[in-house]
Amino acid sequence: DGDGTGKTANSNDGGGEEWIVQNSFREEYTSPGSYHPVSISGNTALVGVHDLDNNNGAGSVSVYEQNDLGIWDRAEDQPYLIRYHVNNSSSSSSSSSQHGFGLDVDIDGDLACVLDYHSAHLFRRDDDDGSRKWVQFASLDDVEQPEECTVVGDTIAIRGYDYIDDGDDGDDGNANRMVWLYRYDRDGVDGLGVVVPLQDPIIADLSSMDLSHDYLVYWDLQEKDAFIYSRKGVNESFAFLQKMDLSVSGYNQLALDKDVLVIGGEKETHIFSQQENGGYWAEIITLDQPYDRYQVSGRNLLVANEREVYSFNLEECAPSIPTIPTRMPLVSIAPTPSCHWLDIVIKYDNFPNETSWEIQSIGTNDADDVAVVLKSYSETDQDAPTHMDSICLQEGEYEFAIYDSRGDGICCKRGGAGNYNVT
Repeated sequence: DGDGTGKTANSNDGGGEEWIVQNSFREEYTSPGSYHPVSISGNTALVGVHDLDNNNGAGSVSVYEQNDLGIWDRAEDQPYLIRYHVNNSSSSSSSSSQHGFGLDVDIDGDLACVLDYHSAHLFRRDDDDGSRKWVQFASLDDVEQPEECTVVGDTIAIRGYDYIDDGDDGDDGNANRMVWLYRYDRDGVDGLGVVVPLQDPIIADLSSMDLSHDYLVYWDLQEKDAFIYSRKGVNESFAFLQKMDLSVSGYNQLALDKDVLVIGGEKETHIFSQQENGGYWAEIITLDQPYDRYQVSGRNLLVANEREVYSFNLEECAPSIPTIPTRMPLVSIAPTPSCHWLDIVIKYDNFPNETSWEIQSIGTNDADDVAVVLKSYSETDQDAPTHMDSICLQEGEYEFAIYDSRGDGICCKRGGAGNYNVT
């Protein structure tokens, strides 16, 4: 709430058709209009307050729990993950010197992520001694300016900026927006686990993202569209699956849960459902206005604007779901049971018609076994400044080659900031 007061609501016993306010609580040192990220998992909720002490960098994350009677209140044993007082001293089960602690929070089960202005801090609820207290076990400094953190199972996604070093005078002030993906290995040091990179960062001009066990979605400002990545297993990397073809501008908000995706546009809200045929997504509902924030859980959708929150039952809104996907993904070769996905992202320079690339298998003397995939700018989406593709390759060795017909490459002084990434 705008006055720093939080309210919890449960669906009533009448079939979950109505939400009722259950409890209210107020965070300390908050100012009117301040923003507090909230995340709930099971019977635990985290509330971040990163603008304490008149924006001098103090921050806090409060812990709330739901008791056996269903009432939410501040946790008795550990009311804070980290608490900064207005004099910038800290007291809690763990301490930190980073400013802006509580910029964003997310929790799933016994794993939690908290951002400050320059790092992502990971906490685990330690149940070995029966105390169930939260312990900080890692800080991720790869992201120079984090903005959003999402935790699903043992996968952590962080959206933010990384400043570019041009190799001449160090940091030149330019920044790439990207998503960093990590995997939490519970068999780590001291029994608390360790965090390892899941794959190379996904680079795009993204303004929002969301994550589920099987899918990652983000909004690209330059492309004016949403992109979906998928994976086959819990600990496997994400590969590009589908571009949604919405073509709307702005900082669009997203919400994703299992087989439901919600995307807010300029004038309306688009709701998609995963199809049975190959996991592609098709639009099933369009709401005639956009909202500031979205949250989806199962078939329940909550939307919020500045003063109000609305709830929707998606099963009642869309009793029938189409079985044929309305859009097909950019997949060059049909996947097989032994498929190895190769993801290619090419950001064109100012002369995209000069660019082409190919994948060729090597290490074989049999010409019939040589696989070649050749593409150029003229064969791709010419209206888009960035080309994305996922290619299914069989077991073996391959060579990727990218060409510039003029011979001056795709970076930097004459051609613009073109680049490519192959993972």
